[in-house]
Amino acid sequence: RVMALSPDGAELWLSPVAGYFEVVTLADAPVDVLANGPVIGHDLKPVFHALMDAGKNWPGEVGHDTRICAFLLKSFQRSRELSDLM
Repeated sequence: RVMALSPDGAELWLSPVAGYFEVVTLADAPVDVLANGPVIGHDLKPVFHALMDAGKNWPGEVGHDTRICAFLLKSFQRSRELSDLM
């Protein structure tokens, strides 16, 4: 399960299973479906804040946040953007 917040913060980009991709508004985000297993993403904190602002709680677990991993691997690097890690 992979998810990301759109740059404007209005949509959630979802890939709950391999080979499938969907774009939904935060109000329509199927949190209960997505939270049935660990989620992977980059900088998930803003995603969870946006969901909370939309009145949705995240009941699932976070499998991996690559932004946190980037900090652990290169703590002296200033930027933690995904494009800078590639």
